[in-house]
Amino acid sequence: MRTWWRPLLIVLAVLLLLSAGVALWLVQGFDGEHVKRIASDWMRTHQDRALVFDGPVRLQLWPQPAVAVQRVRLSERGQPDKSFASIDSASLSLHLQPLLSRREIEVESVSARGVTLRFTRDRAGARNVDDLLQRVAGGEARSGKPLAIDSLELADVELIIADASAGVKGTLSMQQFSLGAFGPGLRSPLHLKAQAALSEPPLNGVLELEAGLSLLPPPRPGASPLLQLDKTGLRLRGQGFKLEGLDARLQAESVRLEYGAELGFGDSRLEVRDAKLRLGGRRAGWQVDTGQLELTRLRLEMLERRLELEQLALQLKGSRGATTAAAQLRWPKLDVHGDQLQGSAVEGSLTLGGDQRAQMRLSSQPPSGAFERITLPVMQLGLDGRFGSSALKGQVDATLRLEPQTLAATLDAMSLRVQVDDPALPASQLTLQAKRSSRPTAVAAGWKARSTTSASMRVSTRSWTACGPSSTCRPASARSI
Repeated sequence: MRTWWRPLLIVLAVLLLLSAGVALWLVQGFDGEHVKRIASDWMRTHQDRALVFDGPVRLQLWPQPAVAVQRVRLSERGQPDKSFASIDSASLSLHLQPLLSRREIEVESVSARGVTLRFTRDRAGARNVDDLLQRVAGGEARSGKPLAIDSLELADVELIIADASAGVKGTLSMQQFSLGAFGPGLRSPLHLKAQAALSEPPLNGVLELEAGLSLLPPPRPGASPLLQLDKTGLRLRGQGFKLEGLDARLQAESVRLEYGAELGFGDSRLEVRDAKLRLGGRRAGWQVDTGQLELTRLRLEMLERRLELEQLALQLKGSRGATTAAAQLRWPKLDVHGDQLQGSAVEGSLTLGGDQRAQMRLSSQPPSGAFERITLPVMQLGLDGRFGSSALKGQVDATLRLEPQTLAATLDAMSLRVQVDDPALPASQLTLQAKRSSRPTAVAAGWKARSTTSASMRVSTRSWTACGPSSTCRPASARSI
């Protein structure tokens, strides 16, 4: 009697031979040079970029169908001799069904090593990646299919940044970068671990990012796509922002960003929900033990002239030698839409303890104005403290003006009145009139401020004396500086 397993072995052997034949047919029929020409022609025609293959293009079937490439270079748009990106080696995993049925290549996942990318943005806001972002968001025009990738894995990546608009310059070296299924309408898990070395602003630290990344359709024709980060966790450790031993952690429920490609920064949108920033470090001899900034919502739309802020709260605790400090600031609400404005007053406090004792309280009137110029009138800072044997009392009055379109802040009509009482010195009073404006030229990793200050100061005493070695003491009149 014939055994049951002999026919099964014969069928299995036939299937294996057929599979091997199909694999041999695919590998031998795969023309790497033809793939190079198609990819280079497509990139030149649709993106006006030069795609150069200095290494081979091979098809591999094990452990998964994939196209492997080596030494690939991509130029800047319209500048074939200027490098935008380069890759030492990469593998593009393919969907099997289109490959077997139509011998068409559809990418499933991408992994690459030894990647160099250059990001530039001029002062007008034009980026060297705008055309690629629009292609990813809109898909391939000829087929109508959006570009979607199941996973992206990068290692040994160097991102060279030259952002004139934000004032950021330097290198971001990524040891690991992974992104899940990426495409319009998909939420992709994002993981990043990198080393930041920036010359502008000075920063050297380790950066870690965990978030869910979504690419949303443009809000209107011709606009840039919206990037949204959900459940964002960001940590930065190192030296930077004039802080030593910097340790900053950001948690945010949602961050949505659109950088305007039409009007530069004037067409940008930013929305942040349920954000919490924790900060620690040392600066100017002060140790920040606990720094926390909480924000329920921030919405900024330049083109629509809209600014919304809900529940901004700042808390700081630190020390310097034997002196301790605790500060608080609260701004519950601000809602500006064009010429319509509603908002609440700002309030805060600063308490010094230890060998130096002082109490400061900040208050203001509700804001007024329009989107172009928001005014916080009658801001008052009261001071009552003791420093050594000196007692200090005073008050600072000012009007704060904010200009969201130009990211400028101005303190108008600032006045300072201080009274000093010290047993060893004559009682004295100081009056200061000043005006200070600050207009930042950077809004990303740091601030560069162009400031102007004008001031007049008057010092008066109830019993000011001036004595010489051979003269009697005499009262001196008030002096103006």
